Amino acid sequence: MIFYYMQDITEEMGPTAIMPGTAYYDKFVGDQGETILPTGKAGTMVLVHFDLWHKASLNVSGMDRYMLKFQFVRLRAPESPSWNHLGTEMNLTGGTPYAHLNLWRDVWNWMRGEPGQENLSATEDEVPIEPLAEELKSEDEVIRARAADQVGMLGEKAASLVPELGRMLNDKEPVALNAGYALGRLGSAGTDELLRLMSEGTRQIAERAAYGLQSAGAGAVPGLLTLLEHTDEKRRALAAFALGAIVPSTREVSSALIACLQDPSDWVRRNAIEALGMMGSEAGEVCQALANILEESILQEGDGTAETTTTRSKVIS
Repeated sequence: MIFYYMQDITEEMGPTAIMPGTAYYDKFVGDQGETILPTGKAGTMVLVHFDLWHKASLNVSGMDRYMLKFQFVRLRAPESPSWNHLGTEMNLTGGTPYAHLNLWRDVWNWMRGEPGQENLSATEDEVPIEPLAEELKSEDEVIRARAADQVGMLGEKAASLVPELGRMLNDKEPVALNAGYALGRLGSAGTDELLRLMSEGTRQIAERAAYGLQSAGAGAVPGLLTLLEHTDEKRRALAAFALGAIVPSTREVSSALIACLQDPSDWVRRNAIEALGMMGSEAGEVCQALANILEESILQEGDGTAETTTTRSKVIS
C-alpha cells in the first residue's frame, strides 16, 4: 500500500509506525524488531508492505495529521521487472529482525518474472553440510534460523537434512519460516515432506508447509491437487493458495481451482478466487468462472444469504 502525505509530516505528528522485515510474521517479534516512523514533505509517497506490523504513534504536535492510504494488488503474476532493474541479485539493506534469504529470493525472482531461479553464489554453494546439521539443533534460535536458510541454498545435496527441517516447522516462527522455504528447495524429498506435514500436521504446521510448497514450484503441483480433496477445509484452502502462487500455471490447475468455486467452505472458495485472479493462462475459462461467481454473490447479497470473511491487519497494541 502507499501512504500519501498531503502535508509535511514530522515524527511529532504521529505518523503510522512500522516494523521493517515483519511482513511474514503472524506473531509480534517485540524488541527484536525495529520500529520506524516514516516522515516526509507534502507530496511524499511511502510504499509499505500491507502485512508489516504497524501501530499508531502519538501526535504531540497540536496539529491534525492527514494522509491518504492507497491499497492495491497485482492482477496477475509479473512477467518482467516493473521497475528500473539493473541486476539479477538482490540488494539487501539490513535492519530486519531475522534474515530469510530463501524467502526473499523467492519473492525477488517472482517479481522479476523468473520464479524458481536460484542465483546462488559460489560461496553459499560450498557451505559444508555437517556443521549446518549441528547448528540446526542449536539452543540459539538465531543460529537455527540462519542454518536453515543456508541449508536451503545448498539445494538437493542437503536432502539428508529433510527430517530435521521437517521437525523445525514446529519451531519458533522465524526459524520455521526458514525451514519451510529450505524444504521447498531440497527437491522431491523436501516437497514430499512438506506435503505430508500439510496433510497430517497441526493447522499451524500446515500453514507453514504451504509457504514452502508454493516456493517448491511445479514439483509440488500433483500433491497439491490431491490436497484439494482433503477432508479438512483448512488444508484444501491452503492447497488452493499454494497452487495460485506457482507460476506458470496449467489448464489442469485452473480447472481444479474452478471446481473449488463450488466447495462448501468459504475459505476454500476465497483462496480459489484469488488464485484464479492471478492466472494469465486459460483467461476465457477463468474469467467466465469468476464472472459466474460474482453474479451469484451479488444475488445472494441481495436476498441476505451471503457470507462474509474478514481479513486481518497486523496491529501492534
